[in-house]
Amino acid sequence: MPELKTPQDLVAALGGVVASEDPIAELKRRGFTLSNQVQAGLSGVSPGRPVSEANRKKFAQTAAKAGIVRFHIGTTPRPVPRIAPDDYDAVAAVSLSSINRILAGLFDSFTIPHQIDFATLLEPNILNDLADALSIALKGIPRDAAVSDFQIRSAPTVTEVNGTDRMTLHVPFTLDFARLPNRTVVTSFTGTLNLVVQLSADVALTQPVDTAASITLTITIPPDPSPAAPSIDVDPASPVQPRQGATLTKIANILQRVLGRFIGPKFTVSPVIHIPGMQGLQFVIQHIDVRANSTLQGGLAVAGIRFTGGSEVLPNPAKLTGLVPEASRNTFIRIDDGFIQRALDAFRASGGLDKLVQKKADDSDLHIESVNVKFARNEIRIHMEGVKRDACLSKDVSFTILQSFTFRTRADRIEVDSFTDISVDTADKVFCYIVAGLLSLLASLPILLASPLFGIFVALFETGILVQFPDSSGGQDFFPLDRSIPGTELLPTISNLTSSVGDGTLTASFSADFKHDEINTYIYLRVLNSMLPQGAGGPLSDASVEVCDLDVPAPTRDDAKVPEEVHEEKVIGTPPKFIVSVDRTFEPPTTNPVLAKGGTNFEGRVMFSLTPSELITSAGVAVVTNTTEDFRTGKTTNTRIEREPVLERFPDLFFRISRDGATVDTHSAPDGFFLNFKDKRIGQPAQPHTVTVRLSPGAIATA
Repeated sequence: MPELKTPQDLVAALGGVVASEDPIAELKRRGFTLSNQVQAGLSGVSPGRPVSEANRKKFAQTAAKAGIVRFHIGTTPRPVPRIAPDDYDAVAAVSLSSINRILAGLFDSFTIPHQIDFATLLEPNILNDLADALSIALKGIPRDAAVSDFQIRSAPTVTEVNGTDRMTLHVPFTLDFARLPNRTVVTSFTGTLNLVVQLSADVALTQPVDTAASITLTITIPPDPSPAAPSIDVDPASPVQPRQGATLTKIANILQRVLGRFIGPKFTVSPVIHIPGMQGLQFVIQHIDVRANSTLQGGLAVAGIRFTGGSEVLPNPAKLTGLVPEASRNTFIRIDDGFIQRALDAFRASGGLDKLVQKKADDSDLHIESVNVKFARNEIRIHMEGVKRDACLSKDVSFTILQSFTFRTRADRIEVDSFTDISVDTADKVFCYIVAGLLSLLASLPILLASPLFGIFVALFETGILVQFPDSSGGQDFFPLDRSIPGTELLPTISNLTSSVGDGTLTASFSADFKHDEINTYIYLRVLNSMLPQGAGGPLSDASVEVCDLDVPAPTRDDAKVPEEVHEEKVIGTPPKFIVSVDRTFEPPTTNPVLAKGGTNFEGRVMFSLTPSELITSAGVAVVTNTTEDFRTGKTTNTRIEREPVLERFPDLFFRISRDGATVDTHSAPDGFFLNFKDKRIGQPAQPHTVTVRLSPGAIATA
């Protein structure tokens, strides 16, 4: 039988038994014997606060997934992440075909308008310039006909202007010409207008960062379209056609300037990113660059993201070219190990890393002193240094762990191998490792950390085999798959996910698609103002609209059950020792909660999407106060207060509408209040719910 004569021999043999709850018994079962020196070393160590028997079993099961494990005496150098000062911390890309699906959703919801009344909405000088350009370049327009409505016939699509932040927006249109004064349409000009649009993401941060911080994502139509130029493709069947030899450049340029006021979806999102499983750690987006690129798979929109706390050197947009998803996929996300390293450093400095590891290990004596991450070609390395307090009697034990995940491509699959190297400072410390039950715990620690850190990159490879880090239940979807794309009724779906590791980067590629939303609630609202100059019932544009729940005062027949206020007392003890009193009271809210915010467009329209959880509100707080008094002296010896929100299953919706310093609430209007709202919709895209208000500058009123 092989004999383990020295502590060094024992260290070399431990890697094969980390998945055992009793490693010494397992070594003996495998035929090893222990020398007197080794047995004396083990018996000479007294455990301090060792790993519990239940946790030893749990960690043994996790350690079995750690792959090859090796213990050695000495130190392991820390891996250094690859950090270039002009790199982006993260890069995200999506195919233009996916963006076209979103544009179709925006068109279906009327977020992209279907009709623009040029005759009413354009200033006279612009309308005259357009009419002159049309009459010079086109034939078939009656002399007594004037420019009327511009209609967008179907959903626009985009193509890239390679290597720039511009794209071409192809808009199928009809421009009507009408005879005054009845505006009877007499002829039309039809075709496809090719506008130059700009992708932008403007970051507005607050100090400190709070809910007012925002990222505004826009597809705008810039007045200066360079380096590209707008153009018009005329339908062969258009009643109005270009004159022989005429160009449509001036018409296209005027429409480029005009339509920028009416077409340009704008969405606001938070710049704060939370890493799944790392509660309390947040990162704030500081800068975003966007480029549209041509690839063999089609056009691609690419966004480079820099977070706060990174390099002071501006990132280089040239690094956003040449990036493509994996074959047969249309979206990818790439992160740099430098960003992950900053995330870990900040998380450790905040104490969050210790809390996470202690919770997962069920051991408050574990402390992590450093964690380093390195992405290499087909490999992820996690280097961890820490200490177990009082592992053996009055003795702290330090540890160093290096875990490597290696990706290997086979003929029909990708395999992931794991190698764990645990360093022991001196040979005698291994006795404490064994007696305190630390072997399987140390082999499990990198896996417990990798779970939340890489939870968003669970790899679903081409064979359909799910490869993920163990115990990943604490993660969450990287994309909120239960929330629709802003301005649409489309829910995102993700499939065909694959991950790859390169020099300093980790990339996830997947297929993004969309399905019609059957989960959330939609509100399509049109606001009219009866006091606008153009007459009663004109659209109220550029107004702020909030969806609110009426709690102050609570409406009659509200579904929320307000608890009765009760006072109870009882005497404890024989003879009496204490008087225990219970007071149940109710605190009504002082404000009406805001569930969603938006703004009206030139038609007075605004759209809202609310998740089921956003529609569950509180009608106040139930307060239970437990007081214990000394029976003889009347002195209070203990007070405990419990507060519980009184949930309102169905909110009482109304709208708060503001513009130019004036505000009006609609809860007094028959068409502006929805008691115990249970439906999935208010209004439809083609038939929005209409409320009419009387909004005078500076006024605060109810409709």
